[in-house]
Amino acid sequence: MSGDNELYERCLSVFEGFTATSFFVGPLGNGTRMKLLANYLVHVHTTAAAECIVMGEKAGLAPDLIYKALRSGAGGSKMFDVRGAMMAKSDYREGGGTMFDIFKKDSAIITEFAASVNAPIDLYSVAREKLNSAIELGFGHLDTSAVCKAVEVAAGIDRQMVD
Repeated sequence: MSGDNELYERCLSVFEGFTATSFFVGPLGNGTRMKLLANYLVHVHTTAAAECIVMGEKAGLAPDLIYKALRSGAGGSKMFDVRGAMMAKSDYREGGGTMFDIFKKDSAIITEFAASVNAPIDLYSVAREKLNSAIELGFGHLDTSAVCKAVEVAAGIDRQMVD
């Protein structure tokens, strides 16, 4: 939360009732900035997880084995834990069709924000391209973990998706 620290302290018990973590991040506007940074990492980590699983597939490893072996190690992330499970099963239905819509909105905001502060976002630019390719391939109604299917298509892997 950002804004008035005294108000944050007064409302902390309320925040703790519906959030896993709560941080005071300073003046008004910093909360939005932090959310943009979090969304940046969600998009990059989801795309990195997809590329990792596909690289393993190309090496002859089963997606479920890759997921199980890597999720709790040093290379794991919250996105690998959550979306990697969907990628391992080739089941991208869980997002309810809204996640790519949210990605499209967020990616535009993140890109504009980065430009406004002159920040390099090379990794984000690549992740955005790959996520957009999933939309172009017709996976926009699925969870953003379907970026894995787009990477598989690019790599010449034809793994059946769960309908």
